[in-house]
Amino acid sequence: MDAIKERASSDAAAEVHDGFAATIPMKRYRTPDEVAAVVAFLASDDAAYVNRAANIVDGGMSAA
Repeated sequence: MDAIKERASSDAAAEVHDGFAATIPMKRYRTPDEVAAVVAFLASDDAAYVNRAANIVDGGMSAA
């Protein structure tokens, strides 16, 4: 019985995970590398003229 509950729970979690991803305009979650790329840019000389910017890495959720 516990195995059935565990499987049902993981299936339900996967369904919720996929359902939420479908609401993101890019239809997927971000990767750690994508967030790191924003941080690396902000720490680089290329961002020397950037100040007080809000860089939201949310796949377009805040723009939708």
